[in-house]
Amino acid sequence: MSEALRKELQIYEEKNACVFQVMGALKLLNIKVKSFVKRLEKVDPHDEKKQMELNKAFVYLNQEMKHFKKEYHMLKEHDILISSVETFTKNIDMLFTKGMEGEYTIVEMRKISVYIYRMIEVLLNDLQKWKHENDAIVHQIQMKHGKYYFNRS
Repeated sequence: MSEALRKELQIYEEKNACVFQVMGALKLLNIKVKSFVKRLEKVDPHDEKKQMELNKAFVYLNQEMKHFKKEYHMLKEHDILISSVETFTKNIDMLFTKGMEGEYTIVEMRKISVYIYRMIEVLLNDLQKWKHENDAIVHQIQMKHGKYYFNRS
């Protein structure tokens, strides 16, 4: 295998690792959002004491979303452009319009967190599809140059 082909293969593998890391961050975020949605479902929309407690947790969710934006920049650094992920990342700031100190109602928190939860499912599917396409390219290169592994798909 030539040196140029090895470098190309290494680039594909690095992109795969980057997508895998972003998918992991999304899955972790999805777990946190799902548990927050379940907490919201148990609370009466007019319970102000619970609303204050949930607002504190919602600020934490906002921080997690900002952390995901940092993870997304890794994709950009590796020239991985997935339109749904890019659009979602751009819209994160619009979701949390009241900022870190603003008080959200339970209905607002529910709408935002359910939207995030559903969008993460879409993003994970898009990233998985991209990863399978990238894996197919790596597999073809390895098969063409005698590095075929039977257990790879």
